[in-house]
Amino acid sequence: MPAGDYASEGQQRTIAIALKLAQGDLLHQRHSKTPIYLLDDIFGELDPARRNALLHHLPAHAQKFITTTNLGWRETTESIRPLPVFEVKENSVNPKG
Repeated sequence: MPAGDYASEGQQRTIAIALKLAQGDLLHQRHSKTPIYLLDDIFGELDPARRNALLHHLPAHAQKFITTTNLGWRETTESIRPLPVFEVKENSVNPKG
């Protein structure tokens, strides 16, 4: 059944994310390779419970890059607060303190 016909937008995003996580898991199982996870500005669209669930389900041994235009959601996402933040501005990348 098409998710667009039965699921809310948040549920549709969750389904898409779950499928991508399953795809990464399958790649790891079949080829012993772990993908790099590129999460492009999706955390601002997820509620705190879904953000924390997503971070919990990402493979611990995988590299993860998260982009965002707003860091406000970071305060309600415990598992991400200790991670380093870098700001990309005017063709340079700088640690944000």
